[in-house]
Amino acid sequence: MAGLFGKANADNFAAHSALVIGTLQKLSYAALPHLSVQGGTIIGFASDAGRFAAPRQAVIGAAFAGVMGFVRNLAMEVGRNGVRVHCLSPSFVADTPAYAMHADRAGSAIARAGLGLPSPADIAPMALFLCSPGAAKITGQIISINGGLNA
Repeated sequence: MAGLFGKANADNFAAHSALVIGTLQKLSYAALPHLSVQGGTIIGFASDAGRFAAPRQAVIGAAFAGVMGFVRNLAMEVGRNGVRVHCLSPSFVADTPAYAMHADRAGSAIARAGLGLPSPADIAPMALFLCSPGAAKITGQIISINGGLNA
């Protein structure tokens, strides 16, 4: 749902938000009874469009901001049950189908990302760390992995 807001199909707004936010909510709801028994971590993924404003990102940015708000609030709610909740928030991720779909816009992102755009191999170690005992006292964090595209 990236594009000019005024040219978007308003009939799709609710369905898009329900898909983006609702999917994480449903998965979290299903996982919590199990995680509450032994502890664990929920990691959501969102786009940096939810953190950093940009043209053509009004709808998708609002939906991903909703994911981030859900993650932070859920972390506060379930921490006493030994459950941690985080969100990894990349922008463009090289070597993915989504990257290939938006390759026409990637050129400027590549030029702005001083460290280069991340690949899945750059994101996975953070997910593993957040699930590890070394992150036992960390919850509710939104972590951008974007090669310096935004700060």
